[in-house]
Amino acid sequence: RFVLPGRAEVLTAEPRYPIVSLLALGGEAEGVATEGLRWNLAAEPLSPWRARGLSNRLLAARAVVSLRAGTLAIVEGGDWRPSDAPPVREV
Repeated sequence: RFVLPGRAEVLTAEPRYPIVSLLALGGEAEGVATEGLRWNLAAEPLSPWRARGLSNRLLAARAVVSLRAGTLAIVEGGDWRPSDAPPVREV
């Protein structure tokens, strides 16, 4: 999913996918704001070369992501636990 300037993207809670990462595409994203995440942003820049914006957590029933300039990709994922890994087979 992508977020473009002037358009807010609404995320709804999905228990299997509580992890949210925001990735700046094609350069810096400016004025990124979020609501409903563990670590909200308030009109902050995100750079494709920095880890800020990665591995956040959806806390509310819905979250909102918006930005002033640039493009963001939203990646939603689940919690990984060692017990989730497939068994290792001897070769």
